[in-house]
Amino acid sequence: MKGDQENIRKLFAKYLAGECTPEEKSAVMTFFDQEGNEEYVRTLIREEFGKDIPIGESSVRAMQDVYRHFKWTAGQKSAPRFRLHWPAAFRPAIAAAWIGALICAAFIAYIYYPAYIASGPTLATVTALGERKMVKLDDGSVVWLNAASRLTYPGRFTGGTREVSLEGEAFFDIARNEDQPFVIKSGALKTTVLGTSFNIRAYREDKTMSVAVVTGKVRVTSPEAELHLEPNQQAVFDKKRLKLDKKQEMSVSEMVSWKEGMLRFRNTTFSEVTAVLRRSRGASIGYNRRLENCPIIHADFNEGDSLESILGTLMMAVNGSVEKTGDGEYYLTSDIDCQP
Repeated sequence: MKGDQENIRKLFAKYLAGECTPEEKSAVMTFFDQEGNEEYVRTLIREEFGKDIPIGESSVRAMQDVYRHFKWTAGQKSAPRFRLHWPAAFRPAIAAAWIGALICAAFIAYIYYPAYIASGPTLATVTALGERKMVKLDDGSVVWLNAASRLTYPGRFTGGTREVSLEGEAFFDIARNEDQPFVIKSGALKTTVLGTSFNIRAYREDKTMSVAVVTGKVRVTSPEAELHLEPNQQAVFDKKRLKLDKKQEMSVSEMVSWKEGMLRFRNTTFSEVTAVLRRSRGASIGYNRRLENCPIIHADFNEGDSLESILGTLMMAVNGSVEKTGDGEYYLTSDIDCQP
């Protein structure tokens, strides 16, 4: 076997130089087609294209043959790079050689990056603190990313599912496709839909993750459970207890008001409110630990409200005060003790 591989290595180098006989060319193609040789072929390609390659008219024809043999997917815009060296004798034919180089790159992509060709490059959109972005996906779906979030997705959706991953918070408006469900992976949760709109909050530092449905139906699965949600229902996953619960008749429209820059809090805790403010306003907010579990029953704020005024309103509810300790830094204190 090792002798066969060494022979193919030599023939492949001759093939790229356009020096193979028809019999040698057939041997190369047969070896490439044989099951079990894929890994060696990839290694061979990596080694050969790590070298400078003199390209002449015969090698261009050889690469065209390789291109036709592997029927590389037309229209791919990107391929791995390799170094090319044109001897002085071939410089008048640089244009033809460049065409050959592109064909050769296509061949490399076919063998070395089959998944890449199928779905295109993996993309990621990231938002900073205080930033929101809208992302349009290949299938026509639209995603709104909240602050301090990351969405990872393929350039093209292929196969039986449309799969993305999320860290942070996002609102999804998914184009319907019953033959290709849309799947979002966010930590321990997996959310599956056909075509609907919903919000996912999955920040790494939060104690819980949630999925809230605006329209359509959604399936949410955790390692231990599965829930089916309809409009105005929410699934909440407790990371510590590994428990997935359903909440009925939620005001989901209020939960997704962040898309318009508004902050609406209902029956939440002081620690959860300050976490949202840190991300949405890009501020450092510290507080006395006694405030951590203080309930915030109802609070609404607009995008134009200053952080100082928002914090002042919150501290009035707990009979506390706000101290500005630096640029964008605040510390909140109160005599109230909400610790259990």
